[in-house]
Parts: sequence; C-alpha cells; structure tokens
Amino acid sequence: MKSLLTFAFVCINMVAFAQPSAHYWQQRVSYDMDINMLEDKNQYEGKQRLTYFNNSPDTLYKVYYHLYFNAFQPNSMMDKRSREILDPDGRVRDRIYHLSDEEIGFQKVNSLTQNGKLTEFKIEETTLEVTLAEPILPGAETVFEMDFHAQVPLQIRRSGRDNAEGVRFSMTQWYPKMAEYDENGWHTSPYIGREFYAPYGEFNVKITIDSSYTIGGTGVLQNPTEIGHGYAPQSDVNTNGKSRLTWHFYAHNVHDFAWAADPEFQHYSVKGPNNIDVHVIFQHTAPQANWLKLGEYTAKAIQYMNENFGVYPYEQFTVIQGGDGGMEYPMTTLITGHRSLGSLVGVTAHELAHMWYYGVLGFNESYYSWMDEGFTEYSSSEVMAALFNQKGDPHARTYGSYLFLKYRQMEEPLTTHSDQYETNTAYSTAAYTYGHIFLNQLSYIVGQDVMRKSLLRFFNEWKFKHPDGEDLIHIVEKESGMVLDWYYDHWIKSTHTIDYAISKTSIKPNNSSITLKRVGDHPMPVDVYVQYKDGSYDFYTIPLVSQRGEKRFEGNVVYTIAKDWPWTHPEYNLELNHPGKQIERIEIDPTLRMADINRLNNTWPFPNDKKFMQPAQAYWNSYGSSWRPQFWFGEQAGVIAGYRAYGNYIFDQYAYEASFRLTSGSVSNYDAKQTDVDYTFKLSLPSKYSGKSATINFEAKRYYGVFQNELSFDKYIGPYGAWSKKRRFFSFSLFHQERTADRTIGLFDAWDRFTVVGARLAYEIGNPESNGIKLNSQIASSGKLLGASYSSLTANKTFDFGHTFSTRLGLNVATGSTLLPVQYRFTASGPSLDGMWNNPTWFSVANIDASLTNDLHLVPTGNNGLIGYGLSGIGSTDIPGNNHFSAVIWNEWTPFSSKWMKPTTFEFVTGLGRSWNGNFIDDQPFGKNSADKTLLASMFVGLSYDAGSLPMFNRWRPQSTFIQNLEFSLRMPFYMNGLQGRSDWNTFLLFGVSNNF
Repeated sequence: MKSLLTFAFVCINMVAFAQPSAHYWQQRVSYDMDINMLEDKNQYEGKQRLTYFNNSPDTLYKVYYHLYFNAFQPNSMMDKRSREILDPDGRVRDRIYHLSDEEIGFQKVNSLTQNGKLTEFKIEETTLEVTLAEPILPGAETVFEMDFHAQVPLQIRRSGRDNAEGVRFSMTQWYPKMAEYDENGWHTSPYIGREFYAPYGEFNVKITIDSSYTIGGTGVLQNPTEIGHGYAPQSDVNTNGKSRLTWHFYAHNVHDFAWAADPEFQHYSVKGPNNIDVHVIFQHTAPQANWLKLGEYTAKAIQYMNENFGVYPYEQFTVIQGGDGGMEYPMTTLITGHRSLGSLVGVTAHELAHMWYYGVLGFNESYYSWMDEGFTEYSSSEVMAALFNQKGDPHARTYGSYLFLKYRQMEEPLTTHSDQYETNTAYSTAAYTYGHIFLNQLSYIVGQDVMRKSLLRFFNEWKFKHPDGEDLIHIVEKESGMVLDWYYDHWIKSTHTIDYAISKTSIKPNNSSITLKRVGDHPMPVDVYVQYKDGSYDFYTIPLVSQRGEKRFEGNVVYTIAKDWPWTHPEYNLELNHPGKQIERIEIDPTLRMADINRLNNTWPFPNDKKFMQPAQAYWNSYGSSWRPQFWFGEQAGVIAGYRAYGNYIFDQYAYEASFRLTSGSVSNYDAKQTDVDYTFKLSLPSKYSGKSATINFEAKRYYGVFQNELSFDKYIGPYGAWSKKRRFFSFSLFHQERTADRTIGLFDAWDRFTVVGARLAYEIGNPESNGIKLNSQIASSGKLLGASYSSLTANKTFDFGHTFSTRLGLNVATGSTLLPVQYRFTASGPSLDGMWNNPTWFSVANIDASLTNDLHLVPTGNNGLIGYGLSGIGSTDIPGNNHFSAVIWNEWTPFSSKWMKPTTFEFVTGLGRSWNGNFIDDQPFGKNSADKTLLASMFVGLSYDAGSLPMFNRWRPQSTFIQNLEFSLRMPFYMNGLQGRSDWNTFLLFGVSNNF
C-alpha cells in the first residue's frame, strides 16, 4: 500500500511541475531490502525486491546492476587506474592492490528472479548483466528478487570499514543498484573512482545489527521507539532487551541509499526550517565542541539554501562522521570528523548544497560532474560567506584553480566522461572550478539578478528530472531574453581561452577612445569601467552580436550600451565622452567575473602592486613587485650594502629580479673599467612563438670579480609541460663570462682569467634530480679554440619505500677539452668552481670568513658527488680534472611530521668516483694508461635540515634566494680512501649550508 501511495504522490508531483517537453520520460525504481549484518566477519547478507517501472518507449531485453564493492580487489579497473594515472588520489594510490582476502570488497549474487522466473546473469568487474526472463514492454513494470552476499572492504575510497578515524562501517555504494536507462541508453560505466547516476524511486530498507551500533543515513527511521539511540525520547523506547535490533528506514524521491554505523556514535538532532530534522552523528573522540555546534550551523545553511536556491524537499538531513573526506548521498553526508570548526562547517555546507544538485536535480555525474560539483561550489561559497559574515566576493578565490590548470596545459573539455580525464587534477578542476566559474561568468553576461531568478526557476521546473547543461541554458535564455548557445559551446565543449586587452588609448580632455583587442579564442561581452579623478565613474557594456541582447543594469549599476562586437573582428574601438572630467583609470571587467587569463592588459595604466619588505603578491588582476634593502659582510669584500627588487605575475610569469650592491673591501682591478659594484638582473618572458611552456630569459650578473651575461630559451615538452609524466626539457643559451678582478674568496683565486664566450645546450628526460636523465653540453672558446667545451650526463633513479624512506641511485659522467679552464673542471665531490659561484647560499656564507671552509669544513656537495673530496673539506684537495665519473647510493629517512621536525632528514650514503686529467678514452680510471687506477670511495652518515621550508620564513622566502636554498647539513664520513697523507679525517665533521645546485 505504501508503495502505491508513494507512486501516486510522485505522479502528482510530476504533474505539478510541468514536464519540460511532451516526450519527456524517466525510469523509476522501488527497493525493498532486508539486510543482516555479520559484524565479526565484516560481511552481510541481503534480500532485495526491486520493482522496476519502464517509462521509456523502448522494450527492454536486458537490465544492468552496479556492484560497486567489486572494485576493491587487486588488479580491478579502479586499482589499475589509480596505480597508473599521473597524479593518483592520495587516499587510494596502490592500497587496493595490497588488500588481503579479508580486506577486499565483494558483492556476490546468489539468485535473481524476474516475476518469479529465474534469469540468466553474469558479473564482469562492477557490473551485473541480466538477460531477462521476459521483455519489459513500454509502460510496464516488473519485479526482481535477489539474494546476495557481500563483504565490506577496508575503507579506501568513500565506502568501507574501519576508516582512519576508527568508524566501523561507512555503507555507501553497498547494495546491488539498478543502472540508469535514459534517452541515451544504459549507463553501465565500471566503477573506477568517480561518481554516480541512477533512477529516482523509493527505498524501504531494514538493517539488522548488534544493538550497540547507532545508525544514521538516508531516509526517515520508521520505528524510533523500537530503536532508541537518540531517535525517540528515552521514556518512549522499548527494545525488549534485544541483543540485535532491526532498523527500518524509508525514503522517497531519491536515487541512492547510504548509511553508517558505529558502536561509539553519539547522536543529537535540532529542528531546521520547515520543521525538518537535522541529525548529527559522531564519535566521542571527535572534537566535541565543534560537532555540538554543527547542528545549528547546518540548520542555518539549509535556511540560506531554501531562500536562494529552492526549498529542501525532504523531511530530514543527517551529518555523519565517516568515509574518507566528504561525500554526499540523498538526505545525508559522510565526512571525516577531526576538523576545526571552520573546516567542519565548510565541508558540511558543501555536501549539504549537493542535496539541491546531486540529490534533487540528479545530474548525470559521469558527464555533468561540472554541474554537480560546480553548482555546489557556487552555492556553498555563498552559504559560508553568510554563515561567517565573510567580506568580498565569495566566488573570487575559485579562479586561481582555473588558472593553475590553464597554465599547466592540463585542461580537457568538460564534455569528457568523468572516468576518462587523463589526470585527477584535470577532472577535479573541471568539476569543481569550471562549473563554479560557468555560473559566475554567466551572471556576468546576463546580470546577477537574472542569474538568481534563473537558478530558482531551474530548480523548480527540473526537480527529480535529471536535467543537463543545455536545459539550464534554455532557462537562462528565457529569463534574460538573450541567445546563449555560443557561451555553452565555447566554455563546455572546447578549451578556448578568454583574454581581452586594452590595446591602445587616446586620452583627451573631453573625448577619448580606447582600442580593445580579443587576444583569446573565446568571445565574450565586455564590460568597461572608466574612473575619473573627481571620483565619478562610467560603466559601458559591449554585447556580442551572437547574444542578441544585453544586460542593462545590475544592482545599482546602469550600463551605457555600446554597439555590438562581431566575434569575427579581433579589435573594437570604444569612444568615451567625458566633458570636463579627467580619466584616472580604465579597466575591462572590474567585477573580475570573466575568466581572463591575463589581466595585466585589462587595465590602464599598468596594474603594478608594489610592496616594501613584504613578498610580492602576484594577484590575478595585478603584477606583484617588491623591494628590500640588502646587508651582508664578507672577510674580503667587507660590508656589503644594496637593495633587491623582484616581481612576477601569476605562476612566475613575466618575472624579473634586480639587485645592486656596494662593497667596502679593497679590490685590486687589473681592468680599470671595472668597479667594485655587484649587480644582478634577470628577466623571464613567455615565448609567444614557441608554443606553451616556453620562455625567453636574460641574465646579467657580477659579483666578486666575475660577471656573466646569458640569453637562453627554455622549453618544456610533453602534454602538460613541466608537470607531464613524460616530461622533457630543452634549453639553449648563449653566454659570455669573465673574471676581471682579484676580489674573490678562497678557492675562487684559481678562476682562470680568460674571457669565455659560447653556447650551452641541455636536454632532460624526467626529473634528473630524482628520476630522470640530463644531458648537458657547452661549446665555448676561452682564448683558445673550444678550450672551454665539455659534456656531461647525470642520471638518477629513486625508489620510495613508504612515505618516509627512499633510496636514490645516482650516476655522473663528464668529459671536457684538455684545456678546460679551472672554473669548469670537475671534482670528485661534484660542484665545479662555476657551480659554487652560482650557489648563492653556500657562496654567501663561505664569504664571511675563510676559516669556515678551511677549518670548519663548510662544503657544498654536488648532485652525485662524493662527500669529503673536492676543493675543500676533510679529504684530498685533489686537482680538478677535465674528466669525471661518480656513482652514489643515497638513502634518506624523513620520520617526522611536526612542522619543526618535518624538514629533518637522516642520511646514509656510499659512493665511488674520480676526476682526472687527460683523454677520457685513453686515460679513463680503469684504463692501463691511468696514472692512478684507484677509484675514490666514501661512506658517511648525515643529518640535514631544510630550514628554508619552515613556515616562519613564509614572508621572506619569496624575497630571498638565500632562504629558498637554506639547508643545513652535518655529515660524518666513516670510510674514505686515497686521503693522500691525511690521517685525521675521522675526527672531523662536514658542515654544509646548501646541497642544492
């Protein structure tokens, strides 16, 4: 009887909200399930009776169920995908692969009948394919009855047992679930980690479990007085002393059913708007004060959503501690609980907002995840701003994620199936960020007032009907009177880029003009803001021809409507009339809702945000620059005083660095043109004619008697540039380097006074510092033909053992001309004089006092060099050679997690190698002509501390290359050979300032 009444209610409900079209239809389901939990085995037995209503015009000969738990088995599609994707979900990684038989998940179907007749079925991965005993005709209904047996997997993703916070059962995607059939056919995607799409219906679920467990989830508890556990006043509860209780839940107009259970759950409820019950269920180990406040915050969030996005249609909403982060299900959410109040409310607000989109509108999350997550982000951002009285635009922060993906070339069209994005980063940004911006940018086009009316109308007309993006566009077109298919096509179906610029300005006393340019390939209407020196302003809007209309006002802003801009014309001239007023500022899109990838060209004059003694803020809408004084002391240089300035746009675009330093020390110049002024100037610009991930760089620097000028071209090759799994890097540079003065420290006295002019070429595969290969070649003249030429090969392979221990195998091979200047020659320890000169951290500290390198053994170390050998330190001061070979095994253990101890690394390293003079082929260390065939070898234990990564340096790190590379190390060799008369090596420690070259 209840099923019949519910079905009648749904029919009335569907009539009340007029069908979107005369031919609209959708399937419907009605589940009755009896579940018996076998808690000790982490298994359960189930009986399911499913009534299926075929409202389609098609005759069905097969049906399909999802068996999601089968994904949690080694070598499943979900496991394989997680292990091979470029950026695996940190919660999954290879954990499924290592599950034991007792930890895996499974769902086994013992029997399945249709209208009492046995069916044929087969299981493949997470899909149950059923060949029907009899076809289901259009308009007919049929009844499936199933016995099944399942095991709850160890908590890995969304569902499972014994999660990281100790919750026993998070029961989501836990039952054989009928797949959706719509106008596009069956949706049977295997479960590999994304989200869901299913037909609406009703759920009548009975769960039998030990009486100590408290349950919460989808639906309304039908027998609270038989259960207790906070669902009924204690005085009304009568469990008859049963050791096992049967919980009976009922839910209508939902497309899924989820629940969680734990014997340590606490439960309370508050009344929300329209008298709904807000249940909060959590463990006693969770932050009590925060969880006890959560109920009221949730009720207020529901009220805000009701007023702005449509009325919540269900009788209850439940927040449960469980799962692996935050995940939405009809009428409930599972979230992890050990959070601050802000984080707890934030994740709840997000999952709650899903009830309007995932829950009531029921988007197909396989194809429209950007609607589900994006619309949820849009609305929950406003909820959080209202709950915590946040100032400013609540949608502004989302654009950073969009630009992150855009500049890393990882984006894919939003029409991509959720399972088939090439990276998790691309999927999550597309779903959460692109969908959020889609709505906010649409409000830019039609106006915020029209946008809000459209969202309410969309919710009311399409609730419980599975709409798609074009259904929303049609609603907005009706509310705005505009044509908007062009916007949907560009933003959703392509990866086109928005970039508008103020190309030219002609500013005059009364009448001015500006030339606007569309640089990107995504056309948009353009708002232009003109601010005058007397404080007044004008707003202009330039509609597209394609949109067939325009916004005329928004809030208290009235726009001057300019002539339409045809998308075929890249430039547009806008005339400004301002008699008696002086223009102070002009800006394209002052509300920052258009996802313009380069806002440096949106504003006149140039938007430069200057800071003093603070990090440059590279905001999306301005260039960030900073400057500060510099002060240092060197034994030979004396007092060093100057300044440093630097600047960049988002993601280090258009970056520059400039410094100027004066020294008080005495300098003996052999070139009268040189002064004791040191400087650095660096500039990096995007290379517009070489594709993405390419830059042109210029560097001019001089300090301590050596100067260098270099012009280089850098290019990352691969589908995602520097972040590609198959990363390739190419660099070509022209340079000029010379030592002109005696003002050098320690070993730099050996620097040859040749002028070196040449070219460098580098090619990298992977990351040569950890997992990759680097080929480096320099062809240069140093007074004699090609006398400064050399080539080198660096290779490293790292093996990670868990999260704290790793082993790196490293190799270095290099050879140069026999006339190679000293500064380029190779040492057993790795860094050359040139490498040491280019290390600002070690160089700055070593300059303080010569005894630091001589007596305290302050050493730099190369990538694969031998500790203790080289130009300084406790081992041999071997003469650097024009050839080099070394191999190392570098073990690192980082056991700490606290912010102060996390930078600590324990090291155990062994290596062998040698540098020598002569011909590489004839005089190599194993050759018969080698004067000394003995390879150098060393072993050491060490302790390093990456001080530059500490939060206390967050303010100063961007302003200081010294801090960026500030790594202290203390290393003790316990084996070295070939010490050339030194016998006291074991009494010394090596002290390093930086090992980053």
